[in-house]
Amino acid sequence: MKTFTATKKKDNRVSIAKPYISFKETCDYLSIKSPTLYKYTSKNLIPFYKPCGNLLFKIEELNNFIESQRITPIAEIKQQAINDYSSGRI
Repeated sequence: MKTFTATKKKDNRVSIAKPYISFKETCDYLSIKSPTLYKYTSKNLIPFYKPCGNLLFKIEELNNFIESQRITPIAEIKQQAINDYSSGRI
């Protein structure tokens, strides 16, 4: 996963991590094409901000979005079912 962090420039100035990234940076960050991101925003599937007509995204919220898209492996589902059955929850 790509990260945007503080970096030290040649003249010893420190560039602070940006709390918001642009539409293009978000496409790069998520490794998706722009029509996909437009679809996500038009359907309100992903959190975004639109000051002055520009789409901006918070990196923290993008990470939460990624985490929410986790697909549970079958082995984990089976193990949970066994645990639920053994404990009498089913």
